[in-house]
Amino acid sequence: MGIVVSVIMLLGLCFLMPIPLINARLLAGAPSSANIVSGLLLLGGLWNSVWFGLQNITAFWGLAALVSGVFMVLAALLIFVPHGSGRLQEVIWLQKVYTAIQPMTLLWLICLSVCFLLYAVTLVQLNLGMPILQ
Repeated sequence: MGIVVSVIMLLGLCFLMPIPLINARLLAGAPSSANIVSGLLLLGGLWNSVWFGLQNITAFWGLAALVSGVFMVLAALLIFVPHGSGRLQEVIWLQKVYTAIQPMTLLWLICLSVCFLLYAVTLVQLNLGMPILQ
């Protein structure tokens, strides 16, 4: 499941990165691509934090899953509210949460990048037979 979560994080990072070349291609299919990516981020983030993270809260990887799951959910909101489509965009509390977290987009982007790097480096280490963080 680490590979799936890493790929979802990478998709979210590509959407949120302030790189015009990448964003222009991804947003060309908007709002359907924004809906898909934000939905994947939301589902992956909830699975990561609520299911795996809370079940293994005493272990390092449980805490890592909890933290990365929260950042994935925040990234889903940052993508869906301005770029997505549907009735959910009109929900008042969703707009309020977006207004609260939007000024700190760069911080969330950095935190999600760190989580992605932790997962990606660990997956490479596992595939090479190297020891990983416990």
